[in-house]
Amino acid sequence: MTAAILVPVGNAKVRDPITKNYLLEDGEMKDLTGIQGRYWRRRMRDGSVMIKSNIKKKIVKTIQPEQTKEK
Repeated sequence: MTAAILVPVGNAKVRDPITKNYLLEDGEMKDLTGIQGRYWRRRMRDGSVMIKSNIKKKIVKTIQPEQTKEK
């Protein structure tokens, strides 16, 4: 895994070491390799960030056939 969407856990405020901006609550794509990746892996170990799950909820819509009226 070279990159992942990371989200802060709870009310944690985690700064990006390069941009100095806080990590967005919805998550941001961050590289997990190299020097910057080492920073994000440490944040995952200490529990301040986690990888956002890719589970999507499917909305199932039931379509009922049109009822025809007999005359």
